[in-house]
Amino acid sequence: MKHKLDSRSIGFRIWTYMMLFSLAVLISLWMMQTVFISVFYQEMKTDNIKSASSDIAILFRKLQGQALQERLTDLSNEKDLFIYITDDQGENIYVVNPVGRDYRSSVENVMPRLHENFNPQGKENFFTNPLSAFSAQVLDSPDGELEQTFDIMGMRMLLFGKTITDPRGEEAVLIVSSSLQPLMETMRILRRQFLFISFVVFALAFGVSVLMAIHFSRPLTKITRKAHALADGKYDITFDGGGYSEATQLADTLNYATNALQQVESVRRELIANVSHDLRTPLTMIRLYAEMIRDFPRDDEKKRNQNVSVIIEECDRLTSLVQNLLDLSLLQSGVIPYNPSEFDLSETVLRLMRHYEPMAKDRGQRITSDFPERVPVNADETLVEQVLCNLINNAFSYAGENTHVHISHHDQEETVRISVSDDGKGIAEDELELIWDRYHKIPGDNEAFITGSGLGLSIVKSVMDMHRMKFGVSSIQGQGSTFWFELEKSEEI
Repeated sequence: MKHKLDSRSIGFRIWTYMMLFSLAVLISLWMMQTVFISVFYQEMKTDNIKSASSDIAILFRKLQGQALQERLTDLSNEKDLFIYITDDQGENIYVVNPVGRDYRSSVENVMPRLHENFNPQGKENFFTNPLSAFSAQVLDSPDGELEQTFDIMGMRMLLFGKTITDPRGEEAVLIVSSSLQPLMETMRILRRQFLFISFVVFALAFGVSVLMAIHFSRPLTKITRKAHALADGKYDITFDGGGYSEATQLADTLNYATNALQQVESVRRELIANVSHDLRTPLTMIRLYAEMIRDFPRDDEKKRNQNVSVIIEECDRLTSLVQNLLDLSLLQSGVIPYNPSEFDLSETVLRLMRHYEPMAKDRGQRITSDFPERVPVNADETLVEQVLCNLINNAFSYAGENTHVHISHHDQEETVRISVSDDGKGIAEDELELIWDRYHKIPGDNEAFITGSGLGLSIVKSVMDMHRMKFGVSSIQGQGSTFWFELEKSEEI
C-alpha cells in the first residue's frame, strides 16, 4: 500500500531539518573557501608581518651589528620577508632579502607610483631612493605606522612600515614586505573538492535523516496504532515509549488512562447490571401485586389494601432509586450548586431523629444521639442533611434486626466530627475501600433489611469532596461500624 507523504510528520520534518542544516553548512563552507579566502589570507599575512615587525623592533633595541644582521637574516628566510631599516635621515642601515627572492627590486619599482603626490617638507634627503621615500611617509604618519598593498608583474605585495628605536634611543624606520601568493589555482582545487564534499554531505545527511526519522517516529507510530485500538474498546494493550523520555511519559500516561478506562468499563457494566436488577425487582413486585388485585374478589378490601400498600412501597423504592441516580449524577457533574451557610447542626440531627424514630420502632431498632443543644457549623445544610440521611439509612439497612444506631459528635480544633455508629455485623477489611463505589453492596444474611440502591455512600463521598472535608469509616466484624465526616466549625449563630 502506498503511503501519502505527510509534510507535518516527525519523519518528514527531521529529514527537512537535516537537509537544511547540511545546506547551511555547505553554504558556509563555500563562502569560506571561495568568497572570503582572499580576505582571510591577506589578513593572516598582515598579522604575520605586524607580528614580525614587533619582534624586529625588540631585536633592534637590544642588538646591533653582525648579531642583529644574523637574526634578521634568519627571520627573513623563516617567514619569507623583505626587511629594510633606515635612519631618520634616510640612510640605509640594514637591508635583508630572503634567499632566492628579490623583493627589494619589486618594491623599488613600484615606489614612485605610491609616493608621487608625497612632498614632505624638510625631508628632501629621503628621495635618494624609493624605499627612503616610503620611510618618510612612515615618519610623517600620525601613529608611526603605514600599510600598503600593490601589484607588480602579476604579483601582489604587502608593505608595512613603522618607526622603531635603537639602543641609544635614536629613531629609525622599519619596512617589512612580503608577497601575497595567487590563490586562483587553490580556489579552483577547492571548488572541485567542494562539489565532491557537497555530494557526500547530502548523501550522508539524507541517509542519516531517514534512519533518524524511522527510529524516532517508530515508537509514536506504535503508540498511535495502539491508541486507535484503545478507542475501539480493546483495553488489554500496553503502550511502550521505545526508550525515549518524552515517548515513555506519553506511554505511561496512556497506560494509566487504559487502566482507568478498564475500571470505568467494569463499573459501567456493573452499573447496568445493578440498575437493571434494581429496576426489575420492584417492577416485578408491582406487576405481581397488581395481578393479585385483579384476581382477588373485590369485596376482600383488607387483602386489596395490603396489595396496594406493597405496590406503593415498591413505587417509593423506584422513586428513591431514580432520585439517588439523579443526585449522584448532578453531584459528580458539578451541576448542583454548593451554597455554604452557618446553621445549627443540632437542629438538623433532632429533626432527623423525630423522622426515623417511628420507623426504627416498627422494625425493632433504636436510634439515639448525644448532640448538645447547639453545634454551629459552616456548610451546605441541604447536602449535609442528605449525607446524614444516607448514613442512617445505610446503618438501618445493613445492621439488621434489634440494631442500635447512634449519632455522635466530637469537637476538634477547627472542625466538628459527626459519627453514625451501629452495632451490626461490621464490614470486612477488604471491603472498606470499596464501599464508596457506586452500586457496591456488602454481602450479608439480613437481606430483608437491605433495601438500599447501593448509591448512598457514593453520594456521601461526592458531597464531602465538594466540601473538601475528611470522611471515612471504621469497622470491626461482629461489633459494628462507624461512619464519620467532618464539617467546618462556625461562630455562634
